[in-house]
Amino acid sequence: MFFKQFVHRRQAEGHPRMYRSLALSFFGVSVIIAIIVFYVSFSWATIRISPRVKAYPYSAVLVVQDGAASESALFGKVLERELEGSGTFTPTTAETRVGRASGVITVVNKTSRTQPLRATTRFLTPDQILFRSESAVTVPAGGQIEVPVQADKEGELGKIDTSRFTIPGLWEQTQSLIYGVSFRETIGGATDVKKVTSADLERAEKEVLRKLEEKFALMLDAEKPSFVAPSVGSVYRADVLTRTASHSVGQEADELSLRLKVRFTAVLFDEQQILQRLAQRMRAELSAGYELMPIGADRYTGTMSSVNKEQKSVTLQMDVQGSKLRTDDIQPYHTRDLAGLKKDAIIEYFRGYDDIKDVSVSFYPFWVTRAPLLVDHIKIVVDKSAQ
Repeated sequence: MFFKQFVHRRQAEGHPRMYRSLALSFFGVSVIIAIIVFYVSFSWATIRISPRVKAYPYSAVLVVQDGAASESALFGKVLERELEGSGTFTPTTAETRVGRASGVITVVNKTSRTQPLRATTRFLTPDQILFRSESAVTVPAGGQIEVPVQADKEGELGKIDTSRFTIPGLWEQTQSLIYGVSFRETIGGATDVKKVTSADLERAEKEVLRKLEEKFALMLDAEKPSFVAPSVGSVYRADVLTRTASHSVGQEADELSLRLKVRFTAVLFDEQQILQRLAQRMRAELSAGYELMPIGADRYTGTMSSVNKEQKSVTLQMDVQGSKLRTDDIQPYHTRDLAGLKKDAIIEYFRGYDDIKDVSVSFYPFWVTRAPLLVDHIKIVVDKSAQ
């Protein structure tokens, strides 16, 4: 009986302790859950991206029509002029031609009788350089006569200055009385000869065309004030109609003359309209997440690909050196990948993009060390002010 009373008394005392332990455990779990909920609900990550301007080259074909604009053509003014010009140039290529040097020797006869000399008579310098006469002559007694001569061998050796010549074919006693003297330098031997090449003709044409283009540019500038537009742009092309050269390729010439007749076709247009049309097409083809940077007048070039004389219109090939910038449209594409990452991992993630220049990451509150698991608590800001 006593034992049963003891057991009942111990059981009665144990229930409050159990309830107290359960209450404490529930409270602890509630605190942990509250902390987790607070951490998840009130933690934020702000990722600030400085984008890098990226090249966006673009090409388009535009039609400009003289007079009123249409749906397919922009308003412009088409001009046509024919100009002629010429120039004289020096060929740049020379080749050495090896031959026999030639000159004139004065043959002196100090004897009292005439001395006939046949063609190819030998004349020898003190340096043993041999020349031969080109024709037969007779040297008068006590007189002198000029004889054309040519070196016996080809090359520079035959180029000599003034000299005295002996005539080996005469008797030795007579050689001191009948001899030759040169008063002028011989010519030839090895001579540089200039020849016209295709490069010479090309260079000459470019130079004449350049001068004509400068002349036409002045004429074009004079036309621009009559074209009413805030900013007048122009494109022209030159078509060579006739080309007349004084020498052809391979001919020898000290001077080369070239004359050109050129037709210039130009178009004037409203530059702002051109830039707007180009920007409209570029935006239409721009990838999502980018915006087009403004196009300046110095960022495009135009070439005239064709001319329609009947419709008085021209087709222009426009090449634009454009640029694009990443925008904050990137937000939904990346936040799912960034959830739960540390700061270094987030920075490393964006280093893989060549159009992102710099990245900074900040967490809130200060004790947070990872990006929130709730993707809507991750904010990506594109800072375009750094450009």
